Amino acid sequence: MLLLLAKRYPRLKLILQDLPERVLQAKNEVWPEKCPEAIAENRVAFEPIDFFKQSPVSGCHVYYFKHVIHDWLEPEAVAILSGIRQVMAPYSRVLIHEFISRPASRVPDAEALYEQAPEPLLPNYGGGTAKQYNADIQVMVFLNGKQRTLSEFITLGEKAGLKFERLWDVGEMGLVEYRLPDGS
Repeated sequence: MLLLLAKRYPRLKLILQDLPERVLQAKNEVWPEKCPEAIAENRVAFEPIDFFKQSPVSGCHVYYFKHVIHDWLEPEAVAILSGIRQVMAPYSRVLIHEFISRPASRVPDAEALYEQAPEPLLPNYGGGTAKQYNADIQVMVFLNGKQRTLSEFITLGEKAGLKFERLWDVGEMGLVEYRLPDGS
């Protein structure tokens, strides 16, 4: 994702944080081939991290995670988000890019946390969202993780001291946006 951002928005300063071996691979193999101009112009930094032992770089405008939180059960997911919260600035946002599991039972539109499919379709579009449910089974079996509903993401954020801002519907997936609570 950072490669796409580096190419599309050449004024962005990007920091790639991941496990040490992934950072070395990105720095020495991927980025020199795919986006050498970002390296030459010092627009991308590579920082190894174990987010259970360290906090991310402090004061970033956006902390973006794609397909990370679903790898972990609630205690670990809260620990990851809590580590981010500790280094956030008042302007910072956390974006979690994942499948958002949508319940198959309809609720009144006024109570819905997301836009439901029109009747007579199931509110989660039925078979059209099978990939999300299959992904849930895969992360459960292989990683002991889980896909989450929006309510579960809101709860994770609250437990980590973050305020849910909004859900960005990006088609098959969603972006859950958090910020610091008012007065933090």
